[in-house]
Amino acid sequence: MDIRLALMSGVDIPVPECQVILHQPRIREIAMLGENDFNTAAHLLCLSTDDWSQQMEIPEDLNSFNILMRVLQEKEAADKKQMVKIVLSLVLPKYQVLLTPRSIICNGDEENLIIDEGNFEFFQKILRKIFCIKKKVEKEGDVPETYNPANEQARKIAEKLYAGRKKLNELKENKYPDDSALSRYFSILAIGLGYTPEELNNLTL
Repeated sequence: MDIRLALMSGVDIPVPECQVILHQPRIREIAMLGENDFNTAAHLLCLSTDDWSQQMEIPEDLNSFNILMRVLQEKEAADKKQMVKIVLSLVLPKYQVLLTPRSIICNGDEENLIIDEGNFEFFQKILRKIFCIKKKVEKEGDVPETYNPANEQARKIAEKLYAGRKKLNELKENKYPDDSALSRYFSILAIGLGYTPEELNNLTL
């Protein structure tokens, strides 16, 4: 399904496999939640087995939905689970969202729907596009997030380079802990192109 125009126009987007229609959150809605919390929940909902493969060995029978459910069931993840629930409520405003260990239950006035490992892949695919979350295209000279070195020596070199880049990113984050990408975009569009705050608040990602 080609949803490029739908993404640009900001309309709601159907996911036929899940029988739901996803609302594209406006900037004002994201601001009410907080950009950091929104980003945390959005990335959790969009994580895949590829995201974890570099940190640990993933059993073949585990899929993205299984991993998400395991993460959210951890005792330490109670706050993240609440964030995920709020973001799901943003994209599914017509439903009361309930997270269980095996499914995402959407209770509506006229119907109840279930998102589970059987249809989550289709749901996640549209979420990734709405949230603008995709695998980073590496610049020349960068160490890719996922790599397959030709031999053991190449692997060690790649790991050192990757660790160095990761350290730089951490230093940048510590230097600017309150930095906000969306607020920067907001300012650029307001000053450079003359958008009003109301116009910007009604934009989607």
